[in-house]
Amino acid sequence: MRNPNWLTVTAMVLLVLAIPLAVFGPGVIHSASVGLDQIKERKAHPPIASAPGTWISPWLRNQATRMMNAVEPTDWRAVSFQTGPCHPGNLEQLPQEKWSTSIVIACGRMNDIQLRYAGDCAATGECVIPSKAKEELQAVTDYLIAEFADSGLVVPYKVEEQPAK
Repeated sequence: MRNPNWLTVTAMVLLVLAIPLAVFGPGVIHSASVGLDQIKERKAHPPIASAPGTWISPWLRNQATRMMNAVEPTDWRAVSFQTGPCHPGNLEQLPQEKWSTSIVIACGRMNDIQLRYAGDCAATGECVIPSKAKEELQAVTDYLIAEFADSGLVVPYKVEEQPAK
């Protein structure tokens, strides 16, 4: 034991490692396999089985907020509501349900608002969004929230979080 050769040292290290592996190894392997099965199951069945139309609603609401807070023309005209998710070819692919109708309506309203008030945000440093435009954008946001209230994307509150004053 005073001057062991490399074979003896290797055998002792393997023996020292083998004891904890024999004790804890099966539990670790079992936990890992259960975890992998859970991950595979989650991938197969996403937690929110949402309709394709529900993916566009948050994007539209985000764009409405961006336009309400616009300080530059690039904020106001960041996207076109005639292309991208709002392109008629893309909207035709949505399943015919109430959400697809609300997305088509919201895209049309957003496009109309963007074009009507484009002159108010045409030059850099002179972007002043009228309150009427902000009200119209908020109305589109409220419309989307109301239409998607029963989509199952958000669990409704059961209890008030803050007491009324």
